[in-house]
Amino acid sequence: IDAKPAIPALIELLHDPIAYGEAASALGKIGPDSKAAVPDLVACLADVNLGYDRCYAATALGCIGQSPEIAVPALGKMVASDDDATIRRLWAMALGDFGGQAKEAVGVLIEAVKTGDPEMRRDAARSIGSIGGTDHDIPALIGLLSDEVDGARLGAAKALTLIGGEAVSAVPKLAELLKDSSPAVREAAAAALGEIGPEAKDVVPQLKASLKLDQGMTFD
Repeated sequence: IDAKPAIPALIELLHDPIAYGEAASALGKIGPDSKAAVPDLVACLADVNLGYDRCYAATALGCIGQSPEIAVPALGKMVASDDDATIRRLWAMALGDFGGQAKEAVGVLIEAVKTGDPEMRRDAARSIGSIGGTDHDIPALIGLLSDEVDGARLGAAKALTLIGGEAVSAVPKLAELLKDSSPAVREAAAAALGEIGPEAKDVVPQLKASLKLDQGMTFD
């Protein structure tokens, strides 16, 4: 069934307090074709009268994944300022759905990893790992590589993998993570070093040594 013809009517229902949640969910399920709904969904994020139900708008924005120039700043602002910890976590998760289009929000997500509760730290780090970052974010991402939370180290390593060669300053810390207690972190660190490329050649012996810990990892 082609649901696209219903999009205009669903956008109208976003302004109905009773039907809002169902309409937002439906728009999210339709996906990228619901791009026209993004401005209205962003407006819903800031509508305190919707309370916890604002989460429907955040989830829909992530599923639609369009108009990042509108959605990403709005979601980032909410991650930084919303009073509800659960809703802030959902905002952070939605940012991850935008992938590399949400790089401007990485700074906010890094701060959320540093200061949030365990669930927030986990989900914000996961989003960072999906987004990557810019050269401006590299120092803070290197800092997260020393975090006590496995998920924070993992998200930072994945982000540095996406950044690639510009993250050469992360090589020493990534090399340390080849001995991390978490297999997932070790694998992510190895992947990041691989993407950094020739600038990480000095750690090849350590990469090979890590095979003793992770027999599934192979290096040329």
